[in-house]
Amino acid sequence: SFKLTKVKKWDSVIAIEKDVLKPDLVEGLTGSAHFGVPVLNMTEEWLEKVTVTIRSKGIHGSFRLPFGLAPLASMKVPVEVILPGAGYAVNHEGKVPVEITVTSDGRSDISRVYLQTKNSDEPHVLTFLSDIDGSAQKFGVNPPLDFDPDRKYTLIMSTHGAGVDPGG
Repeated sequence: SFKLTKVKKWDSVIAIEKDVLKPDLVEGLTGSAHFGVPVLNMTEEWLEKVTVTIRSKGIHGSFRLPFGLAPLASMKVPVEVILPGAGYAVNHEGKVPVEITVTSDGRSDISRVYLQTKNSDEPHVLTFLSDIDGSAQKFGVNPPLDFDPDRKYTLIMSTHGAGVDPGG
């Protein structure tokens, strides 16, 4: 169905929060993760020095585009963060609020997304940076019931284009 929504002011640069690619936060899992933040240039001029910053308690990352963003154009910007594995600021819904700031040429926009927290034995979504095109991508992990690290398991893969979302 078609739905009209009010957008922020037209002379700005914004993040489209409903389309942000984000990882789940898995208790005990540390290391690198990636966000894919859709950035929209809502001006009629080229924007230089476009920077996307991700912030939450224990989570931080920033990426500056190495080129300008064309007028009225959008791009999904990959932002790497390091996950501490614990100590997240979980709200009453069991989610972690994350602030996304987009800045360029004196303009800025602040958006908020929420990350799901998961136990390591629950299905979850992880992210990585593609070696092919540098984009942030996701994959789903569905651990076996009663996981035993000494046992071998069959790997089941579903690639993109299969019509399924790797949601956790």
